[in-house]
Amino acid sequence: MFFGVNSLQSAFRLVNGLVFVLAVVMMWYVITFLSKTLEANSEYRSYGEPVSYSCQVIKSDGLEIISLMGFHALVHDEAKVKIVRERMNSTGAQVQLLKQKLGEGLAPEFKEEVEGLERSYATLVSKMEAQYEKPNVEQILLDVTPQINQMAFHINRMGDLNWKLYGAKREGLFRDFEGFRIRFGVILLAFFLSIFLVLFVLHKGIMRLINSIQNHIQILTRGDLPQAFKKASHELNPILMTFNDLIVNLSAVKAFAIEVGKRNFSAPIQVFGDQGELGQALVGMRDSLKKVEAEELQRKWHVEGIAQFEVLLRKQEGDLQQLTDQFLSHLCFFLEASQGTLYGLEQENGPVLKRWSTFAFDRKKFLEGEVFPGHGIVGQCYLDQEAIYLTDVPSDFVQITSGLGGAKPTNVYVAPLIFNEQVIGVLELASFKDIGQEHQAFISRVGESLAATIFNEKNSLDRKQLLEESQRLTNSLRAQEEELRQNTEELLATQEEMGRRIANLENELEQAGKKLPDVSGILIDEQG
Repeated sequence: MFFGVNSLQSAFRLVNGLVFVLAVVMMWYVITFLSKTLEANSEYRSYGEPVSYSCQVIKSDGLEIISLMGFHALVHDEAKVKIVRERMNSTGAQVQLLKQKLGEGLAPEFKEEVEGLERSYATLVSKMEAQYEKPNVEQILLDVTPQINQMAFHINRMGDLNWKLYGAKREGLFRDFEGFRIRFGVILLAFFLSIFLVLFVLHKGIMRLINSIQNHIQILTRGDLPQAFKKASHELNPILMTFNDLIVNLSAVKAFAIEVGKRNFSAPIQVFGDQGELGQALVGMRDSLKKVEAEELQRKWHVEGIAQFEVLLRKQEGDLQQLTDQFLSHLCFFLEASQGTLYGLEQENGPVLKRWSTFAFDRKKFLEGEVFPGHGIVGQCYLDQEAIYLTDVPSDFVQITSGLGGAKPTNVYVAPLIFNEQVIGVLELASFKDIGQEHQAFISRVGESLAATIFNEKNSLDRKQLLEESQRLTNSLRAQEEELRQNTEELLATQEEMGRRIANLENELEQAGKKLPDVSGILIDEQG
């Protein structure tokens, strides 16, 4: 991956190793140069500087001694003599210092010059004693100057040796310092270039991974699923594998969404292991959608079922027996009930529930029977005007307590048929399956429609009977009216005939009266 290694840790170890090697080389080079410089400088400070200083002091003292002695010879100034003595002592001290340096490690090349300087100084001292008392300029020049010059000769030789052995070496190192700076700069540049190269390659490799991860994330932000990362051997592999897990889970989310879009809420798809906030939220969403779909299907089933039964009830209007038979048969099929019985309320010598229709095992059973209020669950349902639901019914319950015969279902549901707060009848259903609240609500709803239809049918029948009776009475009244009219007409005709007869009779009587006045008057009186 990086420089032929397969892990970031190995790559960083390589970088650290390279940095360490280059740092060691640089430190060795710097330490070596500084060591040489310090050594040369130490030698120069220990020997070169003292020798140079002593030589300068001796040379200066010698010149001053000659000058002062010449002045003393001319004016006999004891103060000058005192200064000369001080300069002589100073020169002697410097000679002893040089001799001491020989013992401390001064280069042996100085030995001959130091000893010559010491001899010249001793000679100068012996000759100077005579000059203090009787100074003579010419004699001073003859006795003192050669010794001073001899001492100057040795000092010059020591100066040359000092430069050659210490000064030149130190100066050379100082001159080499420029070269050292250049070489050190080159090494430092190489060091930084190497580090830069290594870091550049590392950065390039790491950025390649980061860019790859970033590209995958950008693909995710667009709503697409990127390809999974290949397994790697470097330290970022756990991150890549975790990202692969995310891709797998998001693929599961995609499949989950597709299945949800297909309204397949039972697909065995786990999203984030059904754990975590997102996983639990998606599971909750699926469960909610599943519940909504179930409610929607139930509502659709409820609405469509009610519509079917409304159509059925409208089609069967006019025939109460066929209406109840068709209703019970369709209801048992629709609810997958095993058996069913429909009781209607009739009033004879008192309220009684008569079996109007029975359905059992896909065949209509023409059974007779009646139930009195308060008897069994049917009679109790009538009195309470509330539904009764029995579960885990014993094997003999249907035959003994219920009005149904034949099979032995485990669930029995009895519901009153109520219209305008009046019980019209009782519906009894038996099933091998649980009759849930949705089915119970459906039974209650269609039961209301059936009760209303039965009520209307019975009212219609009563109205029909009343209409027929009214028609019969009307026809009878019309016949009687016609007979009365005819009788009236006959009576009127009879009255007219009698009137005519009376008129004729009166005529005849009048005619006869004329003939028989007395008799006619008597008849008139009797008639009045």
